[in-house]
Amino acid sequence: MGRSILLARQAGIRIGSGSDLLGPNQTRHGLELLLRSAVEDPMTALLSATRDNARIMRVGDRLGTLEPGKLADFVAFDGDPLADPGIFDQPQRAVVVVKGGRVVKDTRRK
Repeated sequence: MGRSILLARQAGIRIGSGSDLLGPNQTRHGLELLLRSAVEDPMTALLSATRDNARIMRVGDRLGTLEPGKLADFVAFDGDPLADPGIFDQPQRAVVVVKGGRVVKDTRRK
C-alpha cells in the first residue's frame, strides 16, 4: 500500500482516504490516518482524509476544510496529532467533537 501511495503521488494523482483499508471492521477509523502518517506525514494524511476526499467527491466548495460558509465536523485532541500521529487512533484523547455544527463531546475542564 505504501509504495502505491508514493507512486501515485509522484504521478500527480490526488489520493483520498477511505474505509476500504480497514474492511468490514470499522471500529478504528483513526488507524488509517496513523498508517498513512507513517507512509507520508501526518498533515498529508489529514488533508487526504478531509480536503482531498471532498475534492474527489466534488463537494470541496461545501466540505473538507474549516472555512466560513462550509459545513464541517471538528475534533480537538489533548495533544498534537501532527507531532504524535498515534493520537489519531486513540479516540479517548478527543476532548472536543463538533458534528454538524453541534458540540457532541466536550471533556475540557470548565
